[in-house]
Amino acid sequence: MRLFAKILIGLPVLAGLTYVYYTEVKPTVIFGLRSDYAHAIPYQKIPEGLTSLRAESCRSCHKEIYAEWKTSIHSQAYRDPFFHAYWTKDKHTWVCLNCHTPLENQQPTLIKEIPRDRVERAVQEPNPQYDPDYQNEGVTCAACHVRDGVILGPFDDTAAPHPTKFDPSFRTTQLCYRCHSVVGGPAQFYNGGPCGTYAEYEGGYWMKERGFICQNCHMPEIERPVATGGPIRRGRQHLWRGGHDPEMVKRAVGIKVVAEPAEPKPGDKVRVTLTLINAEAGHKLPTGDPDRHFTVEFAVEDQKQQILESQTDTMGRWIM
Repeated sequence: MRLFAKILIGLPVLAGLTYVYYTEVKPTVIFGLRSDYAHAIPYQKIPEGLTSLRAESCRSCHKEIYAEWKTSIHSQAYRDPFFHAYWTKDKHTWVCLNCHTPLENQQPTLIKEIPRDRVERAVQEPNPQYDPDYQNEGVTCAACHVRDGVILGPFDDTAAPHPTKFDPSFRTTQLCYRCHSVVGGPAQFYNGGPCGTYAEYEGGYWMKERGFICQNCHMPEIERPVATGGPIRRGRQHLWRGGHDPEMVKRAVGIKVVAEPAEPKPGDKVRVTLTLINAEAGHKLPTGDPDRHFTVEFAVEDQKQQILESQTDTMGRWIM
């Protein structure tokens, strides 16, 4: 009887530990599903007047914008080796594609059902509209600009060889919100979202006091024709520079160095303090994925540029 009682008590404990292990210690994904990114953007047809949804099709009229996009991380969102390393580790979990290749046209399977919002239980079927070459374009033009056969944008007076429509969301942060605000799951007790950039920005100084939107920094304004032959107007560059860009980091991070004593005499010991300040970023630094980090290398050299002392520290985005 005692053995039977131990088994009765032990089974629920084992079940509980197993649940905690697979939801906390080793979950299928480290985030919760939200309705707007639980599924890919529905299949988009080619707008009248265009031959393809490919970025190359846009290039003929939007040369500068295409060239900017081509250099951006958005264009490399699927091909990025860093993404593939993590995606392979996560056994190619389908949900990652909803931000790295957001259009249904770019994905090999269709998600028909997600029982209890559990990623590993999703019911999938082959996607007959899947285009593997289009998948390689990552966050491509149509991911933001094409819906229901119409090209969406921030202007309401556009003359174009294809249907167009003004969409006010292009002048807000809502386009960025879908993929840059990934929340934690119901049983994942993080101190921030796995990708909490939007949450860090929302309600903060740069939003409330300065009225900045994501585009102010990541899509700088520029005066030029949006399309070949069009009027010169104020638009935005399609660069999306961030932590991968040294110049962007220099703008965001303030550096303060203090030596004590300030004017040492020969033989004195000097304590040097280096302080990094988030001076210009509208969110935390670093931000984004939990593995983002700064490596700070600080060295003191003599007049002959010989290193006297050095120290290396890592500043990470820890959410546990």
